[in-house]
Amino acid sequence: MKPRLSLPVMLAGAIVACGCSMDPLVYRIASNYMPTGTVGNTWTYELPGSRQKLVTIAGSDAILGRDCIRVQVDFEDNYWYRDEDQFDEYVRTVYLYNEEHVIEERWARHLVLPLVLGNTWSEDYEQTTLVYGQPVTRRVQTEGEVRSIQNVTVPAGEFEQCYVVRLETIGETETPYGDGWVDSTFVEEYYAPDVGLVRRVNLLTEEEEVLESFTLQ
Repeated sequence: MKPRLSLPVMLAGAIVACGCSMDPLVYRIASNYMPTGTVGNTWTYELPGSRQKLVTIAGSDAILGRDCIRVQVDFEDNYWYRDEDQFDEYVRTVYLYNEEHVIEERWARHLVLPLVLGNTWSEDYEQTTLVYGQPVTRRVQTEGEVRSIQNVTVPAGEFEQCYVVRLETIGETETPYGDGWVDSTFVEEYYAPDVGLVRRVNLLTEEEEVLESFTLQ
């Protein structure tokens, strides 16, 4: 009986056979745009004002019933969750009124996987928490879209076939105490094959984060 080859194995074989003339679509399908599975992987980003940000895969943990990835961003713990269909981030928002009150704690959708040109997704969240008997409401609307495929040049190098993802998030906190707030994020993120995030642009301020260097195990 002839052995059956899995899709990743067949794609890998196609890439080897095609060499430099490989089909870009095959190349993208076979690539990992979120290489988060190995402890020790690091990415260093240049920020405005000659600042830097260091992102390191630090280990694993369990948060809200999920086995997740512990990531240190400038040595502060963050948590990511990834499977074949999604990439989520752990979000915890507190309202400070005499003491901390947790008004949002959840896994928030960041990307729908695999990345496919034209894909869109949305997520609506609402939770009301009683603070000293009064309602504090947190609402968040998120929309994402894979908008294009581009070649990108950053200090870390030149990267081909990068997916460009636009993310729009609008958060609103309503309180009876007159101290509510609105927080919004409008960004474009550029993901390179087998490297991950190489560029992020704040669409409101036009400030950029660009990959300076990386180490993948």
